[in-house]
Amino acid sequence: MKITQIDDRRDLFHISELLSAELLKKLSELPIETLPFKKQEWQEDWNRRLLVPMPGSVFEDIADFYESNRKEIGKMIGLDITKIDTRFWFDYEDFSCSRHLDNEGVDYVMQIFLLEAPANLGTVFYNNDSVRKAFNFTKNSGYIMFNNGQQMHGMEQKVPKDVQRLTSYSYFQTR
Repeated sequence: MKITQIDDRRDLFHISELLSAELLKKLSELPIETLPFKKQEWQEDWNRRLLVPMPGSVFEDIADFYESNRKEIGKMIGLDITKIDTRFWFDYEDFSCSRHLDNEGVDYVMQIFLLEAPANLGTVFYNNDSVRKAFNFTKNSGYIMFNNGQQMHGMEQKVPKDVQRLTSYSYFQTR
């Protein structure tokens, strides 16, 4: 696992090489479009599915892996993480996520890109109108963000036809 601070603000980190080759292989063999899902609260109109992890599934294994590594992750970013709550998003054709700030209920999050997809489908963070950091959509990498009311971010491209954008999105609890 590699975690790198993006700049001197110490509130945005690049994370890579997190999951094992075995977990990634299991994940790549899943027929994502046929898995059980529901709509993400507050995003019901988006082309996004909130996948429902079944007991014994690779999704449960990934969530357990994150949770079992919370102390190491926390140490690398300067947090005492007490719990990691993970969900899995499957974004499909025409999904987009315009520039936004997360709501105040989101404190610390980690988003990991789980499958191969075009690099330009990653998340872009901004300083006003300039790009602070564009995270390429690279399998087994992503970002950790401290939500401080200044983390403007979004996607600059829509998901094209026949592309699967699968990510894990994890909330860190520190109290």
